[in-house]
Amino acid sequence: MSIGSPASAIVGGNTVVTTAGTQVVLSSVQVDIAWVIITAAPANTGKITVGDANVDATADAEVGITLGAGDSLSLPVNNLNSVWIDATVSGDEVGYLYGKVAA
Repeated sequence: MSIGSPASAIVGGNTVVTTAGTQVVLSSVQVDIAWVIITAAPANTGKITVGDANVDATADAEVGITLGAGDSLSLPVNNLNSVWIDATVSGDEVGYLYGKVAA
């Protein structure tokens, strides 16, 4: 699977949506990346929606791309803080891997 530019390192993390309906950014600081793969935790009981700062998992018309438990999404983005998530159930989370760009 090709998802973008080569990376100098592969780094991982996780982000929890503490309160359903509240957008959470993957990183509060700028992290220059080539790509990111986001996976909804297999133990999630609701759905995760991935998008920009306007992402909304609880709206009648979801804003973003929705992932069920265990589903993944790859994005060729250049900054980790441009990716946001929301959840339909408080406490659901994602894990992610990203390709870090050499400084």
